[in-house]
Amino acid sequence: MAYDGIFIAALTADLKKRLIGGKIDKIHQPEPDSLLIQMHCGKERYKLYITANSSLPFISLTENKFENPLSPPMFCMLLRKHISNGTIIDVEQRSQERVVTFKIEARNELGELVLYHLIVEIMGKHSNIILTVADDNKIIDSIHRVSMYQSRIRQILPGLTFDYLPSNKLNLLSLTNDQFSRLIGELLDSNKDLEIVKFLYTTYEGFSPNLARDVIFQSGLDLKSRLSELRPQEIDQLFESVNRIKSTMENEAYTPCTIQEKETGKYIDLTAIHPALYSPELYTITESDVISVINDYYKRKDVVNRFLQKSQSMRKMVSQRIEKGTHKLSNLQSDLIFAENADDYKIKGELVLANLYQIEKGMNAVIVDNYYTDPCEKIELQLDIRLSPADNAQKFFKKYNKLKTAQTEIVKQIEETTDEIAYLEQVLNNLENTTDNANLEEIKMELVKAGILKARKEQMQRQKLKSAPYHYRSEEGFDILVGKNNLQNDQLTLKTASKSDMWLHTKDIPGSHVIIRAEGHDIPDETLLLAAKLAAFHSKGKSSSQVPVDYTQVRNVNKPSGAKPGMVIYVKNHTLYVTPDADELEKYMIQ
Repeated sequence: MAYDGIFIAALTADLKKRLIGGKIDKIHQPEPDSLLIQMHCGKERYKLYITANSSLPFISLTENKFENPLSPPMFCMLLRKHISNGTIIDVEQRSQERVVTFKIEARNELGELVLYHLIVEIMGKHSNIILTVADDNKIIDSIHRVSMYQSRIRQILPGLTFDYLPSNKLNLLSLTNDQFSRLIGELLDSNKDLEIVKFLYTTYEGFSPNLARDVIFQSGLDLKSRLSELRPQEIDQLFESVNRIKSTMENEAYTPCTIQEKETGKYIDLTAIHPALYSPELYTITESDVISVINDYYKRKDVVNRFLQKSQSMRKMVSQRIEKGTHKLSNLQSDLIFAENADDYKIKGELVLANLYQIEKGMNAVIVDNYYTDPCEKIELQLDIRLSPADNAQKFFKKYNKLKTAQTEIVKQIEETTDEIAYLEQVLNNLENTTDNANLEEIKMELVKAGILKARKEQMQRQKLKSAPYHYRSEEGFDILVGKNNLQNDQLTLKTASKSDMWLHTKDIPGSHVIIRAEGHDIPDETLLLAAKLAAFHSKGKSSSQVPVDYTQVRNVNKPSGAKPGMVIYVKNHTLYVTPDADELEKYMIQ
C-alpha cells in the first residue's frame, strides 16, 4: 500500500498541520532528482525532503544530513530565485491521486507577491517535481524535463502550460451506495470476469492493489472473487468496507502503520489505515504518526543512500566522462559526414586539370562543365589566386587524400567512443546499484585498471575479487548467479559458467551478466523467466516495464580481444520481455 493515494491523503493532512505558514529558509538539491527545503514555522524548524527518484519517490520531513554538490544544479538555483523566503500557504492533494501541491507565496524581483505551485507527482518512473506560476499554470521548470520524444501524453518543459495527467477514475469521496451498485451492474453486462480487486483499484482514485485486497478481506470475501460471483448481500458488504475508507478520509482518522515480517524484521509495507490482511502471527504492525511511519519504513533504504554517497565522486566522474564521450561522438559523426564528401574534392581537382587551358593564375573562380553528372551541368570552382592552375588542382587532391585518411580514422574513433560510452554506462549502473563495500572497492579497482581513476599506493598491488555474485535459486532448484560489477561479470561468464549454462543480459541496456547453472539438465521456462526478470532488475531498466532480455548458451558468448571488462559479443540469442518486481524476486535470493 506504500504511497498510494490514500496514504498521500494522510501525509497531506499531516503536512498541512505542520507546514502552513512556514517560511522557506534554504533550498538544496543533494541528488539530481531530490530536493531538501529547510523552513521555520513559528518556533519549529523543518526539513522537507522530496525525491522524484524513479525507484523510490516519496515526500517526508527528515532530520538526516545530506552532502550537497559543490555547484547547485540549475533547478535548485531557479527555486532559490523564485521561492526563497516564500511562505507556504497551503498543501493540497489532487483528489485522491498521488499528486501533492505546495502553494507558496513569494515576492518576485519587482517586489510583487506571486503565488507559485510546487507540484510533486509520486508516480514511479513518471515522478516529477514541477514549479509553476499559479495564475496561468505556466511551467517555470521541473526536476525532470519531459519532451515530446519521451511522452506522447504530456510535455513538461519551461514555458508550457502545465496539465495534470488525465484520469478516468472516480473520486472516492463521491461514493454512494447507488453509484457503487450501478457501477457493478454496468460492469456485469460488459466484463463479468473482472476481479473485484481490479474493479476497485481501476475504478476509484487512491486505491492500490494491496489496499483493494485489504478492503475485500475486511468485507469477508474471497480475494480472488469476481464481480459475477457477488450476491446482493456481498455487494453491500463490499460497499460498507469501501465506505469505511471514505469515512476515514473525511474524518482524517488515519492510523499510519509500518508492517514487518516477524521472522526477518524486514519492512514490507506501510499504510495509512490499520490493515486486516496481514496475520499478527507472521507480521508486526506498528502504528505511529505518518511522518514517523515514512521515515521508519524508508530507513532500510539508508544503506543504499549511504553507498550512493560513498560512490558519489565516482558516479560524478563516470557521468562526466559519459557526457564528454557523447559530445565527442556527436562531433565525430559530424566530421564523418564532412569526410564522406572527399570524392567531391577529387572531382574538382580533375576538372581543374581538364580545363587548364581556360584558367589563369590570379583567378579566384572558374565555371566549367562537370562531365561527372548526367546530363552535364555547370559547376563553379573556387580557386586560390596565389596558386597556379596546376597547384590549385593539387590542392584539391591533397584535400581529397586528407579526408579519405580522416574518414578511416574517424570510423575507428566512432567505434572506440561508442564502446567507451557503453562500458561507462555499465559501470554507472553498477555504482548506482551497489550496497556492498567489497563490490564498491572492486568497481574502484576496475576503474583504476581502465585508467579512469588514479590508484593509491596501497591499491597498486593486484587484488583478488572479494565479493560474491548475487545468488538466487528458482523453485525448480536451479542456481542463478548475477554479477555485481564488470570484473565479476567477466569472471562469471568466462570462467565460472559451463558452456551449456544459460547466459542472459538486457538487450541494449546496461546491466549485469546472469548465469543459470544447467548442470546437464534442460532449463524450465519458469526458471528462464525468473532469470530474465533478475537480468532486468539488475539493469538500468529496473524501473521499466516490458524490458527486453536476450538469452543464449554460454558457448555462444565471446569476449573480443582488447575489450573492456564486462563487454562481450554473443550470437544465436532469443529475447524475452519482462517486468521486474523487487518484492517478487527477493524471495528467491540465497545470499
